[in-house]
Amino acid sequence: LLGEQDREGVLKALFDPDEGAKLNICRAPIGASDYAVSRYTLNETAGDYEMKDFSIERDRERLIPYIKAAMEIRPDLKVWGSAWTPPTWMKTSGGFDGGSMKDEPDIYRAYALYLARFTEEYRAEGIDLFAVAVQNEPGIERNYPTCLWEPEQYKTFIKEYMGPIFEEKGLDAQIMLGTFEDGDFGRFPALLGDPDVNKYISIVGFQWGGLG
Repeated sequence: LLGEQDREGVLKALFDPDEGAKLNICRAPIGASDYAVSRYTLNETAGDYEMKDFSIERDRERLIPYIKAAMEIRPDLKVWGSAWTPPTWMKTSGGFDGGSMKDEPDIYRAYALYLARFTEEYRAEGIDLFAVAVQNEPGIERNYPTCLWEPEQYKTFIKEYMGPIFEEKGLDAQIMLGTFEDGDFGRFPALLGDPDVNKYISIVGFQWGGLG
C-alpha cells in the first residue's frame, strides 16, 4: 500500500485540474469488478426481493474514501456506476463469475431496486452519481465477475422495471445502455428503436472494440 504522501501524489496526477490529467468523470463498480481484491455484491441475501439487506458498508472501507479523496482535489467530479455482476442469487450460475441473468419478473424487479438503492446510497454520501449502467459487457463470460444478458432481457428490464422504478423513486440518474464491447455492438443498440426503451435511455456506452 502507498503511504499518505504517495497516495496524494497519485490523486493529484489523476484529478488535479491544473497540474494533473484533469480527469472529471469516473466509473464506480457496483459490487466487485475484475480488479476487486475480493468477490462481493451489495446484497447476497438470497430471496431479498425488497432489498432489506442492501448495504454499501464494503464500499465504505476503500472505494468511497478513494472517491471522496478525489473529490477533494476535483470537487466537480462526476461518477457513474456499473455492475460487473448482479447478486449471485439473481444468476443461473449462482456464482460471481460467469452465468446468465435469470429471466424472472421478481428477479428483474429486485435488481432494479438494487440499482436504485445504489444510486440513493451513493448520493447520500455526497457523491454526484449521474448515471447507472445495467451491466458491464453483457455479452461476455469470464473467470471474473461477469453476467450474460440477452438483448430481450435488457429490453424487458429497462422498460418494465428499471425505468419505471427510477421514475417512481424520483431518481434523475441517467440510465446507460451499455457498456458494450465487440460482440454486443450489433445486438444491443438496436433496442433504441423501441420507443418504450428509448424514453428511458440517456447514454450509450461502448468500450474496447465496440465501435469497430
